[in-house]
Amino acid sequence: MISLQPLTLEIASGNSVCIVGPNPEARQTGGVARHMTVLSQLPALKKATIFDPGSTGGFWQAGALVVAGRCLKLRQLIAKGNYDQVWINTSIYPSAFVKLLLILLSLGNIKGVKVRVFFHGGRFEEIIFLHTRLLCQIARKILGQAKARHFLSLEQGRGFERIFPGLSWELYSNFLPTDIPLKRLPDSKIILLFVGRLVKEKGVYEILTAVDELNQFRKMGDLAIWFVGDGPEMEALRFQAQLRPQGKVQVWGFLDGESLERVYQRAFVFLLPSYHQEGSPYVLLEAMRAGLPVIASPIGAIPSIIEDGKNGFLIPSKNPTALAQAIIKLLDDPGLARSMGNRNVIKFKKEFSKQAANEYYTRLLSRET
Repeated sequence: MISLQPLTLEIASGNSVCIVGPNPEARQTGGVARHMTVLSQLPALKKATIFDPGSTGGFWQAGALVVAGRCLKLRQLIAKGNYDQVWINTSIYPSAFVKLLLILLSLGNIKGVKVRVFFHGGRFEEIIFLHTRLLCQIARKILGQAKARHFLSLEQGRGFERIFPGLSWELYSNFLPTDIPLKRLPDSKIILLFVGRLVKEKGVYEILTAVDELNQFRKMGDLAIWFVGDGPEMEALRFQAQLRPQGKVQVWGFLDGESLERVYQRAFVFLLPSYHQEGSPYVLLEAMRAGLPVIASPIGAIPSIIEDGKNGFLIPSKNPTALAQAIIKLLDDPGLARSMGNRNVIKFKKEFSKQAANEYYTRLLSRET
């Protein structure tokens, strides 16, 4: 069980900020938790207080009274702490959204505190109770108490706008907690890499089908698919690996740290033919850091990161043939693959590195609106 005591970081900053989200010391998984880890390492936010509202269990498991108690504890912390700003990090799923509304209600009448909400994965259209007019109006009024609402993609922001017209919003990015690109490592195989949760919606079976199509008209003895991650499709993918020649499909399971970095370094291309509710996938930024060309579906923030034909290819979701054709383009033109990878390293350093994150949040701290 995570302690709900606030974590205060050490080095002073010019502003007093309380950041609400999963405690980075708890090593949780998921986009919100990774975002909190990045924030905890930024010089601009070294004075920030991190408050975990109870992220180890969802709203329904914890119960309304427990969640209300955590919100009260947060209110007491803010009221006594002389904070200028509160930044709330959440996903767009029903339990997380209800928790967000309770947090905003608990902070509603504390004067002089600017509240920003940073939304991560999910879609508002799939929160069923927002389809009820009265509940939607109540949620809109509560959300209006925040000074600003931040989204990872235009898709998310426009979905919010359709349900809550008149409430302003803006875009922000995910970042990695490093400025150092990964050096490529030579490999005897041509490795097509997928990293992420092993679910159908991430396009894992489309990857298998695409390579099967490719092999029908071209002998690719040195081509291999590597799946890195865990999830409900892991055993099914391992079964698929057994149906193919040895070494053609490798399911590694969950990797992190240096083990994960080495996988990126050995790969030829990164694949993400997803039709999942993507925000701004961290795995995409990791692939760019490693100098990989990317083939992905135009979901969430991906079209704002990958420019088709420049640093990768954008392909339709659920289209293995388009995926196979994009792979062939890179196999036939290694120079194109290298140039795409080089552009991704440059883009990573400029837009998604630790330095870029620190500059963004330094500007955000000083903004009046």
